[in-house]
Amino acid sequence: MRAYRRIVFLWLANWWDGVDLWLSQLAFPFQFAIVIAVLAPVCLGLTWLIERVVDLVSGRVTRSRTAQHPPAERVQTPPLVRADVPAGTPATIITTTTTGLTEQAAPQVEAGATAGHGADPAGS
Repeated sequence: MRAYRRIVFLWLANWWDGVDLWLSQLAFPFQFAIVIAVLAPVCLGLTWLIERVVDLVSGRVTRSRTAQHPPAERVQTPPLVRADVPAGTPATIITTTTTGLTEQAAPQVEAGATAGHGADPAGS
């Protein structure tokens, strides 16, 4: 058995040295293309394997924790509906409109009263 390992290991080492020598003698674009063609499937397969293992482990851990602690019930609150805003109005327009009206309403009333649009007690 030991002799078999030694022969296989030597064969694999010699083969790898030959591949390494062949690859290093190629032009860079060919080196890049070959490395990507080999590494891309290897990396995708390794990513798939890691994802499956993590899913299995997290699934077992999550099931055991949810069995010990049942989830709390969520209280659903009704959405906030304003009567002064038409349905479908974006929130940015609602905010701008409401803050703009409250800040400008008071100065317009005062300006109108001083310009003679209001009731004049002197009667002029």
